[in-house]
Amino acid sequence: MDKDMRYLLALILMLVPSVLLADCDKPVYLVGIDIEEGTEGIGWLSGSMRKWWNTKGHKKYPKVCFVEKPSEAKYTLVWKSGYYVRATVYRLNSKVLLYTTAQYGKWRWSNPHRKVFKKAIRFISSSKVP
Repeated sequence: MDKDMRYLLALILMLVPSVLLADCDKPVYLVGIDIEEGTEGIGWLSGSMRKWWNTKGHKKYPKVCFVEKPSEAKYTLVWKSGYYVRATVYRLNSKVLLYTTAQYGKWRWSNPHRKVFKKAIRFISSSKVP
């Protein structure tokens, strides 16, 4: 590969993320805590959340996207797992609670993670908060 082609390829790779985020009006910073598994993390989704988002969610709510840095987000979505799975949406940097939902979730097959995640994403997508 010649030098010009490598330069062009590098330029395209640098521009792709900004093009992909151009349609994102609702950037979300994600925080997940799974008490049963003992895991927590930034940007972490449970398996059922990830499966729903990758197969259906991103198509149904194209204006919502997840970002890696809090400075890039308008919303923070905090979800907690245990007997009750809870998802809470905050306006970033204001600490104002915008929305919360919970689902009894003792059994994983009932998909409580996905249910609260879908409700929170639906709220964010329809939110009029600037």
